[in-house]
Amino acid sequence: MAALERFMFYYMDTIIERNFKEAIEVAQNMLEECENETTPVIEGFLSAAQSLQALKYGEFDRVEELWNAYEASKKFLAPPNKHYAVLLEISLILENTKEDLERIV
Repeated sequence: MAALERFMFYYMDTIIERNFKEAIEVAQNMLEECENETTPVIEGFLSAAQSLQALKYGEFDRVEELWNAYEASKKFLAPPNKHYAVLLEISLILENTKEDLERIV
């Protein structure tokens, strides 16, 4: 449990730093640690990091599909989840980062 929370905070840091390759690796590590109720959300975070990586490198054909997978995973983000607050904060960071990148590109 503590390992998953450390991964979540580290994932946030990598997204803020726009180190999406590392964020992808961290999301994969989170998938190994998470419980069933969190798995779909973490899979969405993996897709979001992959989408941001593609956007950063101009691979625009992949961005929408990957981002849509992230958007679909948000339906599993609900208050009963014990990590809800952290997961919600990660979602906000992801969406703000995407908006920032889109303005640049």
